[in-house]
Amino acid sequence: MLPRATATVRLAADLDYHLIVVEDGCADRDPDVHQLLMAKVSPWQGTVVRAKDMVAALAVLSGVFMRGGHTMNTPRTC
Repeated sequence: MLPRATATVRLAADLDYHLIVVEDGCADRDPDVHQLLMAKVSPWQGTVVRAKDMVAALAVLSGVFMRGGHTMNTPRTC
């Protein structure tokens, strides 16, 4: 992550926000630094996930599921 993104993550964690860091949604100029941040630093400040896992979790939460490349809204019951 770039210095500003790292500072933002640290500040949000210090303010007691529960963070979800999308590992392949951010980067650093140096791939080794990015790997270190994702493996050692970010897990102490929040949850590190891959984009596909985040999309899948949001789809379940919103009631939208992917089938055959198309989205389908699930019926809602009261």
